[in-house]
Amino acid sequence: MKAHAVVFGSTGNQDYIFGSNKRRENVGASYLITCVEDVWLRRALKHHPDDMRTLRLDEHGMQVVTASAGGAVLLVREAAEGRRIVGAVTGSALREAPGLDVCGAVGEEFEFGAAETLARAVEAARDSLRTARLARRSPRLRFPGLPIADRCRSSGLPAHRVVKFGGKRPPNRDQRRAWRSWTPSTPRCCGSQARWGCATTWTRKRSAADSPTSSTT
Repeated sequence: MKAHAVVFGSTGNQDYIFGSNKRRENVGASYLITCVEDVWLRRALKHHPDDMRTLRLDEHGMQVVTASAGGAVLLVREAAEGRRIVGAVTGSALREAPGLDVCGAVGEEFEFGAAETLARAVEAARDSLRTARLARRSPRLRFPGLPIADRCRSSGLPAHRVVKFGGKRPPNRDQRRAWRSWTPSTPRCCGSQARWGCATTWTRKRSAADSPTSSTT
């Protein structure tokens, strides 16, 4: 049976996680990295069983070999299907976690069977992935500082707009829900958005200095 190895993952994880000095944003960034091998991969495999471990190459046309540490290795029978999965995962990262560097590659066709053949195919796909990374521009180039723009107090990246916050912290859950309903949403224009988008509590909407007016990305 013919197959292709598909390899994708994130790089620069430490810089992405600790790009902010806010602990909650660090946690949110860490969660978004796990989405690469979990939420976004499951979304890309939406036509298949929810449990990725049940996928089999001979039955479903794909199989998940490993999925951990912000990356995954899959086997697919069709190269086009592998490219679709890579595109779906990297597209999710681009929309939901700007600034997170996620890249993937589809290896050459090989005969699925022996463990040694599989290992060589996966290693060849990893080599292709390294080559693809070197040919790409850094995600930091997505956020140029010219024309001159104010900096986000959280991420240091160019700010999208100035958001004004009012009122003190709501004391209970219902009031916090109402508070969120009229508070301007955080613009999604840099890596900081992803951490804010994780939305653990309303306090992420406040500035680092808790001032009434702040520059946010």
